[in-house]
Amino acid sequence: MKMLILNLVRHIAGFTCSAIKSSSRNSELGSTVPKQLKTHTITRASLQMLRFRDIYSHESSRPNLKLFSTDTHQGGEKADVENFEKSVGLESVELNETLSESERLYRTEALHQQLNIVGIDAESLAVAVNKSMTTLEGNDPYFGKSAIKAYKTFVYPRPSKIDAARNQDAEVAASRTARQIDFLAKRHRSHEAEWVRHTDTDVGMVELANANEQRKLFPMIVLLDNVRSAFNVGSIFRTADASGCSMVITTGITPSPNGSGREKLSKSALFADKVVETKHFITTKDAVDYIKEEHPGFSLIGMETTDLSRCYTSITYPGRGLYTEKNRGELQWPDAGVVVVLGNEVHGVDTEILPLLDHIAEIPMFGKKNSLNIAACAPVVLYEILRQWGDLDSDESQI
Repeated sequence: MKMLILNLVRHIAGFTCSAIKSSSRNSELGSTVPKQLKTHTITRASLQMLRFRDIYSHESSRPNLKLFSTDTHQGGEKADVENFEKSVGLESVELNETLSESERLYRTEALHQQLNIVGIDAESLAVAVNKSMTTLEGNDPYFGKSAIKAYKTFVYPRPSKIDAARNQDAEVAASRTARQIDFLAKRHRSHEAEWVRHTDTDVGMVELANANEQRKLFPMIVLLDNVRSAFNVGSIFRTADASGCSMVITTGITPSPNGSGREKLSKSALFADKVVETKHFITTKDAVDYIKEEHPGFSLIGMETTDLSRCYTSITYPGRGLYTEKNRGELQWPDAGVVVVLGNEVHGVDTEILPLLDHIAEIPMFGKKNSLNIAACAPVVLYEILRQWGDLDSDESQI
């Protein structure tokens, strides 16, 4: 193993010397080595070999590059490795860009302590990490690739991260890394479990179009009245997709899939914004007028805590047994349905809009706060509508 590493380092050092000489001839700096070449060409390459060797042998047996004689480059030029070391400051790099055995041992012990606290068998993980580096068996199926990588990154930081590793509080960093490893391992097991169906995957536009055609659609519309947060809107799009809502209407400052804030919206929507139909109106009044004209049989339900509000479970929602059809990309609406109106995070549904609605519903509050986040309200009400319609008990449902 030592001979293999020595040969690899010889090859890298010889090749790099020639590259620097060639670069020097073509620059006005003469024999001066560019700073980027020093930090990236030699240290990033040769020290990777040194780190690789350190995994299998004690640090005291590290090869001294000064013992190397000249090496032959494929172009026939000789590179004086000893002079090359001095010119690029490899001796200082050797000292500054590798952890000592005691430093590495301290970080390992700190990480193992934190792993045991979060419920991970540190010794089993260490064995899995060792197997991933010393055998061809691949990554342990219980922990997964990402968790093993996080462990190795903490114990064997890259050369560019050595200074940061030395300056940080190792115990605090170990606690953070242990929680990250715990999350990554759990995510891996969840993805690998065939009986778990909650995993969302990235799909292409063709698959999204097909999914849109295949969605089971109920005569439900969500109207967002000047909602401020793109993340709330994205979450509501996910709820709309999951509940079979036919459309999400945005108004005013509300971020929309085709307008401002679409990047943040799409991030929290996880592609649901590409599946659910949407329209945007300048004002909420315009949106209400559109619904009353195009869907006169739909009942407008405002979600707001007022003296006029009724509990959301006591309202009868029209549309039971009806479905929205999609034909060649166009929605075919039934004669009855529900529009759920959700307002701004601060002042709620506009007080000038509330009188235009058919009902005002509220979710009972039993705590000190007088409201829920709208992204939390949406699924509560939409699934209550589906419950009243009897669709949660349908054989076609995946629930």
